[in-house]
Amino acid sequence: MQSVKPKILELSRELQFFDYDIMVLCETWLKSRDANRLLVFPGFTLRRYDRKFSPLGYGGVAVLFRDDLDAKKINVPVSLNKLCKLESLWNVFSWERNKVVVGAVYRSPRHKADALEADFEELERQYQHVLLHFPDCVTVITGDLNCNMLGDVDSPARSKLSEFLATYSLTNCFSTHVFIRIIVGRVHYQPRF
Repeated sequence: MQSVKPKILELSRELQFFDYDIMVLCETWLKSRDANRLLVFPGFTLRRYDRKFSPLGYGGVAVLFRDDLDAKKINVPVSLNKLCKLESLWNVFSWERNKVVVGAVYRSPRHKADALEADFEELERQYQHVLLHFPDCVTVITGDLNCNMLGDVDSPARSKLSEFLATYSLTNCFSTHVFIRIIVGRVHYQPRF
């Protein structure tokens, strides 16, 4: 995304044209002084998590969702690891008798072993919290973890993400390089029989 403010009109058009229910944004570059009342997306609610560490004004995640969706923010416990720079926002969306949890996640492109460990430990801790509190919900984790899954098989970031996916039997939905702004569009829920 790299800055929401100059793209408000474009995003509003895309939301309406493609009839999205939910849109996840990474690298919003918003600061706490940027009031939501100035970030207007007609028919949609903006929920955001701005970067809390230096450099401020970069990073950040947000979720835009239709006003008529029932959405509740999931409060995950705050990380106590000072090395962790994971930025995330978890919400549960409900409609009719369906529920889906959407985790909007951004991880800065840091490649040192201790930084990778801190960020992925935090992602795992947050995911466990969601599983514990919403065991019957479909969960979608989306965003930018800055892991090249098609690159070097010995890449530490790729190894960490692969380990996380395997541990929880999760599926990476992308098999090509992607730079996608709109991650979750229409959410269709199919019950398992």
